[in-house]
Amino acid sequence: MNLDTVGIDFGDVDQTRMTFGIHTEYSRLHLRHAAFCGGDFAFRVGAVVVNADGDILALRDSKTGFPSLPRSQVSSQLDDLVQDPLRFVEEQTGLKIERLPLVPANKRYRNPDTDDWGGLQEDVVFEQYATPTTNPFSLALEVAWYDEFDRRSLRQAMVSWHSGVVRGRPDKCASWSFIPREEMLRIMHEQSSRMLVPVRALELFLNLYDVTRSRQADKR
Repeated sequence: MNLDTVGIDFGDVDQTRMTFGIHTEYSRLHLRHAAFCGGDFAFRVGAVVVNADGDILALRDSKTGFPSLPRSQVSSQLDDLVQDPLRFVEEQTGLKIERLPLVPANKRYRNPDTDDWGGLQEDVVFEQYATPTTNPFSLALEVAWYDEFDRRSLRQAMVSWHSGVVRGRPDKCASWSFIPREEMLRIMHEQSSRMLVPVRALELFLNLYDVTRSRQADKR
């Protein structure tokens, strides 16, 4: 859009104080100088679900055949992030899934004064008396493609990651199965070029899951 057409005089704007959308790796490379508006964004939910053995629920991608973490369709409604976020997994698998509380984490940056975001060094830290919560354990930005009318479209998507648990050890299905955590990590790392956001979400989940279980064991 030509800025001259909206009736705003940008002659006196201090360029150093203008704010722009936070870019994903994709948009930083291809849309470095672009700003975003509300219509540029969409929302989706991701889920990491475990069974009684701590194995990871994986859905088989219908296009590639690879196992992947469940992610909902793209939506323009923010409500989808908070209202029954694991329902889409139940609808796809027929499993009964409970929300899994995890100890929340914070990040502590070792070099917060750096001007290079790529050079930030961070640690995941846990408060000693933090209460486990079913809030999203991670939020991420990614590019999401979806079908819009008779064409393919894309949006910058905010992904809200939730944790869940299936009681017992359900049998596997043709479209989904539970995969041991190390094997699931290996599979996803082999596809990391197209699954960077899910890989990071799974790695963080496993960290939180282990800390939560360890603290529960200490209380017994």
